[in-house]
Amino acid sequence: MKYLSALLVIILIAGMHEGAGTVSAPAARCETQPEPVASVEISPEPVQVIGVASWYDATKNHAWYTRKSKWGDPVIFYGAAGPKLREALGDDNPYHEHYPVTVTNPRTGITIQVIVVDWCSCSEGRKGEKLIDLSPAAFKALGVSLPRGIQKVIITLPLP
Repeated sequence: MKYLSALLVIILIAGMHEGAGTVSAPAARCETQPEPVASVEISPEPVQVIGVASWYDATKNHAWYTRKSKWGDPVIFYGAAGPKLREALGDDNPYHEHYPVTVTNPRTGITIQVIVVDWCSCSEGRKGEKLIDLSPAAFKALGVSLPRGIQKVIITLPLP
């Protein structure tokens, strides 16, 4: 133990002699702040509207969105928004935009994308108010037969 203590003293003295009487400092720290890896933004929750959907066949009146035209292929999953859905979309313009919305059948769990291309004159303020009239293809894609006529749905609006 005596020899070990003496050896440590000799090593310390030799180290001080080599560094001209200075003790080496720990490695220098980086003085610049590290770049942030990622920023976190809190995005808004999607808006959901619950109500009833029915169906309508716009091919009977040859609506522009049901036929192939110079604007593109026909829209298969289309819908017409009722007053409550139009309000949720923030659309009070009679020459409205076309909105993609997600429609979910809570009974089956099936979810589809629909393009809102028109308005419907659904009744306003009633329990189970009709939110949207869907194309026959969209209505059936939700797992509902056309003779059933109506189905409770959850519509999720696109985030702004």
